[in-house]
Amino acid sequence: MPVRRTLVMALVAVVLPVGGPDGRPLSLDPGAGGPVVVFGNSITEGYIGGEIDTVSRYSNLLRQDLSRLGRENRVINAGRGGDTSRDGYLRLDDDVLRYDPSVVTVLFGLNDLLLAGDGSPGTALDDFRLYLGAIVDRVRESGASPVLLSLVPVVPERFYETHDRSLYEPLGGIEAIWGDYDRAVRGVAEARGLTVVDLQAAFSDSLDLLMGGGGTHPNERGHR
Repeated sequence: MPVRRTLVMALVAVVLPVGGPDGRPLSLDPGAGGPVVVFGNSITEGYIGGEIDTVSRYSNLLRQDLSRLGRENRVINAGRGGDTSRDGYLRLDDDVLRYDPSVVTVLFGLNDLLLAGDGSPGTALDDFRLYLGAIVDRVRESGASPVLLSLVPVVPERFYETHDRSLYEPLGGIEAIWGDYDRAVRGVAEARGLTVVDLQAAFSDSLDLLMGGGGTHPNERGHR
């Protein structure tokens, strides 16, 4: 599947009626066209090339693609730079649920896995699972459909240009830590019967071309 279709096709499965095991439509259609809220950290906010790019970020591209499919749902960007899953949970009501969304995409993990000077992560792995699960559960309770995104892959050598390698190597390197948090996202989804938008698969063949400086944020091509 082309990279630019990965998220939009996952949303089509949620936004448009789909068949259940008995062939009947599931109640996932937003009806009058409720908003899609794109929720996450600086990647979602659109941090590209050192600044927030409201044109190239994936929420804007998603709005365009949904429009081409005949869906005029409002797309609201609720990304905020530096946020962990805990930060997201704490602002869920004010920044997401108050819009009465039909669909909420959720992308956290980058700031959760980053290590402080004492070697502690932004959010401990078990706590990350709890906060992410709580976000998904509250989105569902509100009547919206959650869509979980896996972690955006990291380019290790670019990552170490701005992060202390010595903190990460004793734990197996950034690849090992990234893998733990990525599997946590997939575990939360599996436990709740959700499909994950697999960004690792979407980026894997062209990772160097899709990631910007620092190796943690997609460039314009990555957002598309």
